Amino acid sequence: SNSVNKKKILLIIGGAGGVGSWALTLARAWHPSLHIVATASTTLQQEWCTSLGADQVMTHDQIGTKLKGGRTGSVDTILCLTEPVKSLFATCSEVIKPYGSICLVVAGQSIEALNLGFAFFKCANIMTQTVFSSIRTDYRRIVPSNELAAMVQMLAQQTIVAPISPDLDVVVSESIKDATKPDGVLAALSQVSGQRRGKFVL
Repeated sequence: SNSVNKKKILLIIGGAGGVGSWALTLARAWHPSLHIVATASTTLQQEWCTSLGADQVMTHDQIGTKLKGGRTGSVDTILCLTEPVKSLFATCSEVIKPYGSICLVVAGQSIEALNLGFAFFKCANIMTQTVFSSIRTDYRRIVPSNELAAMVQMLAQQTIVAPISPDLDVVVSESIKDATKPDGVLAALSQVSGQRRGKFVL
């Protein structure tokens, strides 16, 4: 619809995984009006993505048929959480809008021979992010303790709920409920100053 087309569109490839689940949860919390598209393989994983806030869910191989490609594309930002094999990256290049951004998180051998092709002519930004990026850049752009502090605070205020897979829900749900109570551990940690990573892991 026209109203959807006016919204910014985020595509999360691999939305049902651990990183994808958090990306979906945080994107929905921080940008309520964002149109979020996620990919997931199975019906159960697709339902999981929907429950986390995805507006539209599909398999990887449906991206090119369900999202508009060509010169104008349809997606503002792509977060690719799977290896960008040739066919997948070609599809990303098709659906990205001019001056859009594609963030690659998984390298693999494909990263050595990416065909920028259509993405180049759209002036798309191709960026990478790894778990070591912040360390290699001396924490100039991303400070993990700040990121985790923001997440702890959102969990404590119950602005977001930790995306716990239905497979694990029975095992950890009571612990999470206890931790997110107003007097629980997350509320306490959100009030502590200083380094947060160790506290968050604890």
